[in-house]
Amino acid sequence: MSALTPGHLRGKVRAMKLLLIVCLLLPHAQTSQRVAELIKDLESTKIDTRLEAMEDLAKLGEDAKPAVPALAKALKDTNAGVRTAAAKTLGILAEHAQVARVALAGALEDKEPKVRRYAAYALKQMGRDAKESIPALVKALKNQDAETRCLAADALGRMGEHAKPAVAALAGIVEDTEAGPHAAAALARLGDVAKDALPALAAALKNADVRGYAAQTLGQLGALQTLAKALGDKDEDVRVEVVLALRLIGRPAVPALVGALRDKSADVRMNTAATLGKMGINAADAVAPLAALLKDDNEEVRFQTAMALGAIGPDAKPAAAKLEQARSDKAERVREAAREALARIYRKN
Repeated sequence: MSALTPGHLRGKVRAMKLLLIVCLLLPHAQTSQRVAELIKDLESTKIDTRLEAMEDLAKLGEDAKPAVPALAKALKDTNAGVRTAAAKTLGILAEHAQVARVALAGALEDKEPKVRRYAAYALKQMGRDAKESIPALVKALKNQDAETRCLAADALGRMGEHAKPAVAALAGIVEDTEAGPHAAAALARLGDVAKDALPALAAALKNADVRGYAAQTLGQLGALQTLAKALGDKDEDVRVEVVLALRLIGRPAVPALVGALRDKSADVRMNTAATLGKMGINAADAVAPLAALLKDDNEEVRFQTAMALGAIGPDAKPAAAKLEQARSDKAERVREAAREALARIYRKN
């Protein structure tokens, strides 16, 4: 057998490179061909064929991007099932389906609820890339279908500063039993641009169905004055939700929480102590008022107070004497919590 010359070697290398390129391009070519076939199927007169094409396109992910215009067109199909499938598929392909924004915004008014829902979901998945759809989403907040309202609120929450024109509409539905929690969450995500919604959120604290969500949003928006004022509400449940929300504000909320330690409701006092405990060292200014609660008439209050002092750690040393006394509490769990608190304060094992 004759030896290979350098020329022969170079030829073999070129051949191998070409073969590699063909191997790499072949799957792509096959996928492109498959997408083209599926796009053609979207125009079939058979409903099942159109539905199957959408199902297959959803599985292809990014490779199905060329089909987006055809899917957008399918949002006006005469068959409700096809329109629903088109909106659903666009939601799955949302990252690559921005060109369908206008069509999806129009689908928010489809007569079929499922189409509206999937259209809102798709716009939600697009986030800020779908900011042109904000007016349509605001309109959808009044849709008779509760799920559409919820998804529209979720979508607006993804729009960032672009959703400022939607704040009033979101604030207007915070007391909606179904969509209210979604509207509150959306406002929380919008941050500073949602400040105009504070009065509506404060009013929603009176609504038992949504007060927890409203309070948490107020906390996330840093609405300390609004929450502090609500600590004077005659409804004990409102005061409890406010205390829990104040934790989100952190150290600036400690003075308000210290005031709540003197609340006439044991449930409020207990939740306040627990909240301060979760704040840890940031609640160091509350050590003295907390120590006073170690003699509260309510066992749960005493227990949560001891736990809170332990969570504050070494900064709770001024309460050590009262914690020592609490080691003789009539309740075993309080005695144990006091012992553990002292160990944490003095960093004993």
